[in-house]
Amino acid sequence: MKTSVLNRLNKMDRPTLLSISILLILVAAIRLWLINDFSLTIDEATLVAFAQGILQRGYPYIMVGTMEVPLATYELVPYPIAASMAVFGLNEFAVRLPSVLFGMGTAALIFFAAQRWFNLRTAILATLLYALSPWAIYWGHNCFHPAQAQFFGLLTLIRVHTLLNDTLPPRRAYYQAALFFVLAFLSWEGIGFMLPIVFIAGLVMNGGNMAWLKRRYLWYAVGLISAVVVIQGVRRVLLQVSYLMVGSGKSETSLPQLVFTHNDYNPWFYITNFFGLESNVVLTLVFLAGVFLLKSDRNLRYIYAVVIGAIFFLANFLSFSSAHYVYWVLPFFVLSVAAVTMQFSDSVVTGNLRRSNFGRVSGWAVMLLLVGVELATATPYGLKLYDLVDHWQDPQRKDLRVGLAGADYKGLSEVFKREYRPGDVVVTLAAMPMNIYAGTKGQFFLEGITTQKVIYDPGGKSPYYVDKYVGNPVLRGREELEDICYHSERVWLFVAPYGMFAKLQEPGLMDFINTRMKVVAESYDATLYLWSR
Repeated sequence: MKTSVLNRLNKMDRPTLLSISILLILVAAIRLWLINDFSLTIDEATLVAFAQGILQRGYPYIMVGTMEVPLATYELVPYPIAASMAVFGLNEFAVRLPSVLFGMGTAALIFFAAQRWFNLRTAILATLLYALSPWAIYWGHNCFHPAQAQFFGLLTLIRVHTLLNDTLPPRRAYYQAALFFVLAFLSWEGIGFMLPIVFIAGLVMNGGNMAWLKRRYLWYAVGLISAVVVIQGVRRVLLQVSYLMVGSGKSETSLPQLVFTHNDYNPWFYITNFFGLESNVVLTLVFLAGVFLLKSDRNLRYIYAVVIGAIFFLANFLSFSSAHYVYWVLPFFVLSVAAVTMQFSDSVVTGNLRRSNFGRVSGWAVMLLLVGVELATATPYGLKLYDLVDHWQDPQRKDLRVGLAGADYKGLSEVFKREYRPGDVVVTLAAMPMNIYAGTKGQFFLEGITTQKVIYDPGGKSPYYVDKYVGNPVLRGREELEDICYHSERVWLFVAPYGMFAKLQEPGLMDFINTRMKVVAESYDATLYLWSR
């Protein structure tokens, strides 16, 4: 495979080589420019903690109180982070660099897939739309799982396309597709829905012809994939058996569920949070227009089947809904938009007229107009469509507009480090980010109403439930927070994200915090309090 890649690079003509080089530089430059702007999120800090476990013992784990907790999801994500930390140390650049590289890899895959399936113009536009997508920019410098899962997911689907398109694909192609899927699945197991999606895409692409299902090596590969999926699911369940927990969370979801039977079923969630994104509205119109081209284009049928299939399966069989779960589909979406744009511009004039100067100029004019409107509305550097309509998007989402800050753990930690005195007690809602930025995990976790899982630590000195991140004892309300304060000289309360905390806590607890504790610092969605005797 390495030789094949080198051969393709050697055979690349100058326009292709120049185009991909410029686009990859653009992808890297935007993401690296923003890489240190904002503090790590809780999700990022959690993966950093597991990456530290790899550097310490060779496998991802954290200590929650006296319990060693191995990573039971996103198993492969901490390894690139750990490798980068081993070279560059513990800092935002180091932990986010792998996501930048995965973003560049995804952009390269989009380019070469589009060029192979369509043409160079489609490849340039699709890669440019991805490079400048606010959604892709955000996850391209965030070290949580989406960038890595997207890269391996796209790699899998490109290889599967080869299997479906070739009459006699080589045996190794099946095992390569299986390997890529396993890498994607162990980066985020929700991508397992790719299996039924691929089956449907194969039928759609080949017009219902199921001859490809009779190939024995396909079933060997499916068997290998099934073994990995089963082993991962069983391991995930068994790792939780040992813990007595209060509350529920995403980690309990090990199998697909019939979400359409649930009372809170929302079939429009992913439609709204994918096609309805403020940066995707015009692109969605182009996507819908492309339906008229499907009959004559097998590659386009494959792409549409993947996009629509992903939306359908995530909405109906994944019990927890989150916008970033569908992020791995974005490359196929921009591929479809670019292909439709170029095909429409090519068909704007008849074949005979296109041979004339007027016909060629008309085709280029239509193409430039469509591309201009798409880039103006789908990137952070063009029109701001959300200014036209109030409350277009959820203001809690920080992944839609470049430069929109999340909870500022870093800023509060810097203030805390300056003001901290030996003997101070620290109550924190964000132990892992605080440990990275302030060098302390705190002593207590505050949760008046159970909104996150808390775990019983049988090895602790007292019969406390502890938080799921580092094992700090849980303060369960105003009385227990008051007790800590009245037995201490100074107590810090690190609240981030503040907005969600304030909404979910009991009024009595918030009244004590607001009337008896002093606000020392405030930043984006974060507040640092101090109680002193």
